[in-house]
Amino acid sequence: MYVGSDFQVKIEDYPYNPRNIPRTSETRIVRRRQSGTAPLYYIYIRLEGPDLPLVKGVSYLMHSSVSPREPYVERTDSNPDCMLQLWLWGTFEVRATVLDIRGRTLSLPPHYLLFDSYFKPDKFVQLRLEIRDEGAISA
Repeated sequence: MYVGSDFQVKIEDYPYNPRNIPRTSETRIVRRRQSGTAPLYYIYIRLEGPDLPLVKGVSYLMHSSVSPREPYVERTDSNPDCMLQLWLWGTFEVRATVLDIRGRTLSLPPHYLLFDSYFKPDKFVQLRLEIRDEGAISA
């Protein structure tokens, strides 16, 4: 597995859709559901960086409780940042293996999910986040 030090792409995560950046007076919606006693949040994981156009696709390696554990996301015109959207219960380390347009396989540095840091009062207010409860998930 090749780890490209000259390849500038990293994993980022958000509790709201980062493609829908509102004007400063609008809110960013955070989707939440209840699953038993724990809340689930709809999280957006994507690649960012200047070398993103060189990416053909990415395999994300998720926590063992997430299904599928290793989803592959192809870079397309409708998904130019290889965004993965899913309901998550908490934070954990995500790894990613990128296939570039030359056919090389690149292992990205691990990323610890940070979406829960957006719920700190100062960041929550500054980003104008609004939680939308979407009901409970039946077992």
